[in-house]
Amino acid sequence: MKIEEVIAMSGYELSVIIAKHCGWTKIKHEFIDEPHGRHPLDANKRCWTYCRIPYYTHDLNAMHEAEMKLTEKQFSDYVLNLLCVLDCTYKNAKNKDFPPNRTVMCAPARQRAQAFVLTIGEKNERRV
Repeated sequence: MKIEEVIAMSGYELSVIIAKHCGWTKIKHEFIDEPHGRHPLDANKRCWTYCRIPYYTHDLNAMHEAEMKLTEKQFSDYVLNLLCVLDCTYKNAKNKDFPPNRTVMCAPARQRAQAFVLTIGEKNERRV
């Protein structure tokens, strides 16, 4: 998957991909932009709930939970992908170079989701 393809994806598409990676199952698309699925309610997996998947492109807390699912190697790739996504987004949107004071720590949820999808994608291309 190329960075341009991921950047062009909707929040809905990104959220579904991330949810599947995070263990959500039986994701249904009954409502527009409101996918629902099944996820364990507790650590013991004693009961299941069927509810709306997190909207990862708007929720930093959900993205943090997703980031915790990455291995050490994946997390290193994720940070590099995040830097590339931020660079590409700012060059395209503002026609400026990547702002040097913009760090991974203050990246918006949407860019984190894009970097996450790049990281877990089968064909991981970081460079534009």
